[in-house]
Amino acid sequence: MPDWSMHCIFLTWGQLMQLYEALNIFFEAMKGIRSPATILFYRNTLTCLGEYFGNCDLRTINIDQLRAWRSTLVDRSNLWGGRSSHPEQPGHLSTYTIHKFVRAARRFFRWLCLENLLEIDPAKRLELPELPQRIARGISSKKKSRLLDAASSPRDVAIIMFLSDTACRRGGLAGLRLSDLHLKRREILAREKGRGGQHKERQLYFKHKTARAIRAWLKVRPARLGDSLFGLSPDGIYRVLQRLASKAKVVDGWNPHSFRHATIRKWLAAGMPLPQASQLAGHSSIVVTGDIYGRFNERDLRKAYRKYS
Repeated sequence: MPDWSMHCIFLTWGQLMQLYEALNIFFEAMKGIRSPATILFYRNTLTCLGEYFGNCDLRTINIDQLRAWRSTLVDRSNLWGGRSSHPEQPGHLSTYTIHKFVRAARRFFRWLCLENLLEIDPAKRLELPELPQRIARGISSKKKSRLLDAASSPRDVAIIMFLSDTACRRGGLAGLRLSDLHLKRREILAREKGRGGQHKERQLYFKHKTARAIRAWLKVRPARLGDSLFGLSPDGIYRVLQRLASKAKVVDGWNPHSFRHATIRKWLAAGMPLPQASQLAGHSSIVVTGDIYGRFNERDLRKAYRKYS
């Protein structure tokens, strides 16, 4: 594994630039512009370029070699690269994972050209694998009820109720502050993902039942949590739902994003205009909302046809 903490030197055309140096320059340039999570995404996905090509001269990499690198991703027989935190497991990378790797590589080489650190973009014609069309259904009401039945603490009940009402992302839920909570108005300010670690703020609204669940949690909430409403990290929230799903024997559809999918679909099914649903969901545009939630399963289409035809 290359050492990404090495000192980086900016180079111009005609000078030798090795792949490891270029990667380090790219990561450093992203700081303050992209969020730490996005930079981590690039580190995790672009590391395999160095593993495949070695510390070669960037100018020697061409489109045929990049397509060969992409083929190795398709042919991989293990899900992880043998790291201590993720031992190797048998299996093939999904199309979505390969799409992420290729997208990151294209972004990396395009950036080098824009910065005049590389004259020709070898990844310009590197094709992205076509993604299958998936319907973002979200958690079912029955599974959500089973998770609630399995929740024995006021905190866990409040988390499930809040996710069900707000379509809040996991990171936004983890960052909720007690000082931003207005129980009488049933709303709270959330700070979710944004560029350069500068979180986007949006107001979240919830129902009376969720307000009662939050009040029940506040009665037993430890003072040591400070201003954090739930005192959990994003991974901690995931583990809470994972534990409840195991207890309730809910095999799939229990992750935080499944709650988000279900809530946004419920809004749209109830007749909420797309622009309002998009803003409540915290999407960058209604195009994003339409792309994700503009597809319906056969049952929904059949029901809509009978209603409107």
